[in-house]
Amino acid sequence: MGQEDLMNTAEDVADQFLRVTKQYLPHLARLCLISTFLEDGIRMWFQWNEQRDYIEATWSCGYFLATCFVLLNLIGQL
Repeated sequence: MGQEDLMNTAEDVADQFLRVTKQYLPHLARLCLISTFLEDGIRMWFQWNEQRDYIEATWSCGYFLATCFVLLNLIGQL
């Protein structure tokens, strides 16, 4: 079995796989995207102090503005 035969077989398998899963891939992609935002929002909730302190130290914007920014991001993520 030569390299060309192997490539043709791999292409056939990939085509068959895509034909079967084509209808599910957009839904899976949306689920992955949503789960990224949800995970980030939950992490922000549990690491509230670290997030606020990081923004306050990095931007030198003060406690109140850092808290407002982290809260706004948390609401946006969830």
